[in-house]
Amino acid sequence: MLSGEMYYNQVERTRFLDTALTERSLPEFLATRGYRSNLVTLRQYCGFFELASCQRIGDFDDVDSKQTESVRLYDLALFRYSPHYAKQKVYDDHVWLLESLLISDSAASGMQRRSLALSRLLKRDSFVEGEEPTFKFLHFMLPHKPLMLDENCENLPKRVRTAEGAKHDMELYKRQARCALKLAIGVVDTMRELDVFDQSLIVITADHGTGPRKQFDSVNVFFRKSVGRAMPVLLIKPPHSDGPYSVSSNPSTLTDIPKTITDLLGLESEYPGVSAFEAAFPRERHYYHYVWWYSYRKQEYLPPLQEFIIDGPVAERDSWTLGRLLTRPE
Repeated sequence: MLSGEMYYNQVERTRFLDTALTERSLPEFLATRGYRSNLVTLRQYCGFFELASCQRIGDFDDVDSKQTESVRLYDLALFRYSPHYAKQKVYDDHVWLLESLLISDSAASGMQRRSLALSRLLKRDSFVEGEEPTFKFLHFMLPHKPLMLDENCENLPKRVRTAEGAKHDMELYKRQARCALKLAIGVVDTMRELDVFDQSLIVITADHGTGPRKQFDSVNVFFRKSVGRAMPVLLIKPPHSDGPYSVSSNPSTLTDIPKTITDLLGLESEYPGVSAFEAAFPRERHYYHYVWWYSYRKQEYLPPLQEFIIDGPVAERDSWTLGRLLTRPE
């Protein structure tokens, strides 16, 4: 989404990120065009930016950092020395066992706490300084699991977050997703208060969507899951735009974002793709499916990526065709 580049599992991930983020990313490009370029994102990405300033989302937390770090060390040690079959009990889709037991009963998980703290900081301390154009990338770590927050970003009762509550997993996801939108709306409201909303280009998006939280026990469930993950939210407000907002069926993709932004800013660029406002049928898009696991963070390649070719409306089954299986080079 920051470079327009796709990863095909043919080079090491760190090498790909070095090229995509250091040499070709939108924050670096805008920094060379006179923009003050700032990001708040995950620690593993900050090291790739040279001209843009990058702050770790982990730097924002309302809970005593020493307590959190101590519990995380115990979690890491437990994860390391647990047998393979038990590792998912220690770390399951961004949920650490001891942190969830010792800290998360009274506060949201680490990712959610930091996102909420960042939101409060932006509302309290944001101000406008000078005439220099500014690019900001804010990475709110919601609505990822664990599903612990309601639509008002308040902690859900513990009984709702237990195995009994997991039966209504999708409903809990929707509630936390509304919390994520509330944080994004809070940023927009702050921009209105600072009188910079009208002239700003605003993009609200996600790295992927979601689908039914079930096992792939049928082709129908697998398709619904894949369609959901292939439809991330993408909201775009051009600068100095007026009139009502509208819903578009343009066949755009996340890799169109850099081209969309540079076109709207009137900057010439060589980013791949087209502006989301100009995307039109017929247009072939590609979706690559794999199941994420924590250990992949330390591996140079991802597991095999299953390619799907989408030619038509993404929610229609006939638009999807099975493509290649992209494995790491021998």
